[in-house]
Amino acid sequence: MSEFTPGSNTLSVGMEETKSVLTFVIALATAVQKTEAAGSVNLASIANFIPIVMTIGPALAGLKEMQVELKAITPAEAADLKAWVITQVPNAISDAHVDQFIEGAFAVVLDLWIVIRDFFLLPGGSVAAATSPATA
Repeated sequence: MSEFTPGSNTLSVGMEETKSVLTFVIALATAVQKTEAAGSVNLASIANFIPIVMTIGPALAGLKEMQVELKAITPAEAADLKAWVITQVPNAISDAHVDQFIEGAFAVVLDLWIVIRDFFLLPGGSVAAATSPATA
């Protein structure tokens, strides 16, 4: 896996959009972690997932605003983003793993967005068309 460093190819996006995408992934991972620690999924587990609802809109908006063109982030932006991630992840994340976390987080959200866009939002998407009441 390549490192998230200045000069690497990344999707062009502002820092606020970048942080909103990462905040969503942190909320999702934290919810799963808390539910797993409880030992079972039950009605009380719903509370663990409420932060996801609050973060998914800004995360998807951030992805939609991303430019298709790849560009390199500045060294200052990369350093700021890494420092921000380290302060946001509930379990202390080391400098050695922050690059992997950032890349993995973007991969998860981008894949999720592609599935939502292609199968649920686009007219005639295979899932949307197959499950539409008009085609039933």
